[in-house]
Amino acid sequence: MSSLDPYSDIETIDSSIDTAYISNITSNPLDTSFATLRVGTLNCRGLTKTAAISTRQHFIRYLRTRSLDLLALQETHASSSSIQDQFNLQFQATSSIWSQHCGLVSFSSDISFSNSIVSICGRIISTTISHASDAFEPFSATVVYFPASRSDRIRFLSTILTDFSHVFSSSPSRSIILCDFNYTYSNVSASRN
Repeated sequence: MSSLDPYSDIETIDSSIDTAYISNITSNPLDTSFATLRVGTLNCRGLTKTAAISTRQHFIRYLRTRSLDLLALQETHASSSSIQDQFNLQFQATSSIWSQHCGLVSFSSDISFSNSIVSICGRIISTTISHASDAFEPFSATVVYFPASRSDRIRFLSTILTDFSHVFSSSPSRSIILCDFNYTYSNVSASRN
């Protein structure tokens, strides 16, 4: 890849749980050291709606075994601070950000969040991710959960595009978007017929 490509130092390994290799930018352009950052994103279909609490606990325990550094969750239904606190404890998160629709969980004490923003609608969380030892340059992470209905999704996307600079920070310059677009191919095929 071209050295002008801003994403040339990020390589996706697996689509279900991604590992991003982010190079440590130093004054030495030949530096090839890499920090491994394991990131997952998942629509959890409403952890609070799980009838059996033990099922939810087993699921969260399973997610913790995935050796992730960051986990983005959509459709959390974490609508109160008590539910958010409960999730934080169950995930054994070193830090987390929650809204009623999504969450971002850090499992690493070396990773910190700053400049965090949660949209009024609760469908967008944006934060700057930093490493305590500067193993990688800070980057922006944005978690988005799109509405399920097509008309609401289009309206939501229009709002994002109108307010793009408020939703997606230009600093730091590197960003990842962890998202559930709530899009299905079958809906497109059916609506075209």
